[in-house]
Amino acid sequence: MEVADCERLATRGAGTHPEHAAKATSQSASASGGPRIPHARTARGALPLASGVVSRLVFAVIGLGLVAIVAIGLTQSRGGDAPPARTISTTEAQERLAGAPPALAALHEQANELLPGGMDAFEARLEELRGHPVVVNGWASWCGPCRAEFPFLQKASVDLGKQVAFLGLDTEDNDGDAAGFLERFPVTYPSYTIPRIPSGTDLGAVRGLPFTAFYDAEGELQYLHQGGYASQEQLDADIQRYAIGADA
Repeated sequence: MEVADCERLATRGAGTHPEHAAKATSQSASASGGPRIPHARTARGALPLASGVVSRLVFAVIGLGLVAIVAIGLTQSRGGDAPPARTISTTEAQERLAGAPPALAALHEQANELLPGGMDAFEARLEELRGHPVVVNGWASWCGPCRAEFPFLQKASVDLGKQVAFLGLDTEDNDGDAAGFLERFPVTYPSYTIPRIPSGTDLGAVRGLPFTAFYDAEGELQYLHQGGYASQEQLDADIQRYAIGADA
């Protein structure tokens, strides 16, 4: 049989599959004394290499994703800028505030409530509290620094609640979000809700939240602290200096 006849038979036997065609061509070339061309072997050898590269890339991407997830989890486990809620239990607060003067006891009975009436009701309450130093904290549920300093106010309002009146002003907020905030950070005093701080009042100079205002026992504003407190010690020092100490 001639070489050309062998090539035609090999091609028909291999069909149209590329690998078979390449094998037949290689066999034909060998029979004719030509060089052997390893087409199929080269193609098969390249596949594991490409597959290995893809696999390494996939595992690298998955690894990066796991690192990101772990990092996020660690950040969340630290709590970010959200301080621990409820630093003092309700029972402990009630026990420690028992026997407070009537005007201060009335505040404690409205603990954690949102009171209507706006600025007029707030100023009327200040009049009722004459004879006691007053600390007023302005806050809102969306305010990050407010969340950061609220545990300090929780503790101070219990430690000093039989001597100093505490009030809140919830402003530029909505009642639903504000109530949720107070559920997380309960305090021993009520907050009055107002749309915004009027410019023609003692607090008209306020620029942003939070703020803390200190009144002496005569109802005079002694100091307006704008921004959040960074520590319990700083807040306690200002209460002593501008509220309690102003009457010494």
